[in-house]
Amino acid sequence: MGESVDAFINTMPTDKTGQEFRRHWRQGKEDGLTLKVVRGTAMLDHLPHFVHQARATSEKYGPALYGMDMVRPLTRVPGAALVLADHPEGPAGGVLCFRHGDVLYLWATAMDTDRRDVLPHTHGWLMYESVQYAIATGAKAIDAGHGDYAYKARIGLKPVALASVVYLPQPDRRILSRLRALDSGLRRHVLRAWS
Repeated sequence: MGESVDAFINTMPTDKTGQEFRRHWRQGKEDGLTLKVVRGTAMLDHLPHFVHQARATSEKYGPALYGMDMVRPLTRVPGAALVLADHPEGPAGGVLCFRHGDVLYLWATAMDTDRRDVLPHTHGWLMYESVQYAIATGAKAIDAGHGDYAYKARIGLKPVALASVVYLPQPDRRILSRLRALDSGLRRHVLRAWS
């Protein structure tokens, strides 16, 4: 990522992309967005809004992925933090991230989908602030997670193949078939973004 947001922006594929990245951050500030980073048990106070927005955000692109039952225990994970877009009229969005080693993992993104027209630059503002937070905490790399691959490719992020081991206690052709289909679909989806 480099030593600064400017160094990160200098790695982007085009100057126009870097200018747009800066512009979305600046416009988010002009819209009244301010940064709030919370860690540990302080995250619990912010989870109801975050989970509501994360569910709404994930539903726009597929199934609702997040619930309090899943997110609440993650507040106890070392390195967990909420990078929040605070706004005078209430939370505008956020990123649940984990700092491990020299990597900041952006695990889940939440946006206030009801105010998307009023706060159109929240996502870009959050990405800029996440990069800035990563650098401030000494991270050397950022893992921007799943989804929105076209945007990530546009700002110069690179795909990294990941693997998961799935152990079936007994043979199940139906589950194996579904896992293979999932793997093939994800590969096609990711490769389209970086082609």
